[in-house]
Amino acid sequence: MIKSLNKKEFNIFFDLMGEVEMGRHFELDNPGHVAWLNKKIDSYYALGARFFGLSLDDGTPVGFATLLVNEKLFCANNAELLDIGVYPEYRRQDYGSQLLKHAEQLAVKADVFCLFARTYAADRVAISFYGHDGYAPVAVMPDLNGPGDEGEIFVRKLLK
Repeated sequence: MIKSLNKKEFNIFFDLMGEVEMGRHFELDNPGHVAWLNKKIDSYYALGARFFGLSLDDGTPVGFATLLVNEKLFCANNAELLDIGVYPEYRRQDYGSQLLKHAEQLAVKADVFCLFARTYAADRVAISFYGHDGYAPVAVMPDLNGPGDEGEIFVRKLLK
């Protein structure tokens, strides 16, 4: 079951978002990490991003996604998938694709022309995930996280 989440409801995915945002560097017991992540979540809500979560029928949390629709006045709307994550024990079982399809449906309802996302350029698993669901790489931004860093790759899917 996929449902929209307010900030309080999203807390069940807090640790997963930490992993999505910081990878293996995230430490739930580090007050600086927790404060940074709370600020990021608050900023997403302030921008109008929509958080939604996927749970099993018994309520067990499986994964989440965050979608930001960029409404335009003089051109077509676009949207960005800010984050998507599935707990390790549920990966490779189509749950990520379900979340992605849900984001696409929300975007289409918002009259969005294309949906894009970005991920770590060295994360072949994530790049393959997006490719499997019809997303094509459109840009690479090297050194985004500092000198010598792989940077981020942008992927896009046309919805119209």
